[in-house]
Amino acid sequence: MRKRPKALLDTTDFAAAARRVLAGYETFIAHSGTAAEDGDAKAFTAHHAAARSALAHLEQLLKLAAESGSEAQLRDVSTTLQEARQQIAGLEAEEVPPDADEA
Repeated sequence: MRKRPKALLDTTDFAAAARRVLAGYETFIAHSGTAAEDGDAKAFTAHHAAARSALAHLEQLLKLAAESGSEAQLRDVSTTLQEARQQIAGLEAEEVPPDADEA
């Protein structure tokens, strides 16, 4: 029987988990380019799904931190969630083509 791999995070360190989620999202975006530059529907769909997934994951970590984490963890997860929302909002603004409003 195979041994289970050792956990990369302490299961109660919600702040570290939130930072890891955000870092994973940032890595994905850095390697995928922007959908507007590519004009690729698949790239846009992948970007949108990654953003939704990251936000959902961070929101769940916020709930878990509120239930069983420390005040510091709750504050850190909340800050990470706000940072993710700001980054996603900034990327979405960059991806809107200049003529989109005129169509």
